[in-house]
Amino acid sequence: MRRKIWNYLEIAGRTASKRKHDQRAYWLGAAAERSDGVIVTSCNGPSIKRAREVHAEYRLSKKLDYGATVYVARVRALDGKFGNAKPCKSCENVLRARKVKKVYYTIGPNEFGVLYL
Repeated sequence: MRRKIWNYLEIAGRTASKRKHDQRAYWLGAAAERSDGVIVTSCNGPSIKRAREVHAEYRLSKKLDYGATVYVARVRALDGKFGNAKPCKSCENVLRARKVKKVYYTIGPNEFGVLYL
């Protein structure tokens, strides 16, 4: 099970890394396995102000169905390593409203956390 979680976190990380032209210090990516087995992904977008609509989790929520499991990864631009990607409360609420079961998120290069919604 642990290997499966890391596989999905790596998918989220690769999705995040597609933003390399972005000058931020990190990129965020999200992946999910829907209840029908389809894997969907999303990455965060640039914004001049804080807005949940550009968060990877929020963007991913538009592609989800009930019962999905979500994986979120933060990739540091400096070294490509994983950082803390715990969803903000606003995104957590959006995922809860979409009836997501669990959210796995990177904490560091070799550590992840889980939210049960």
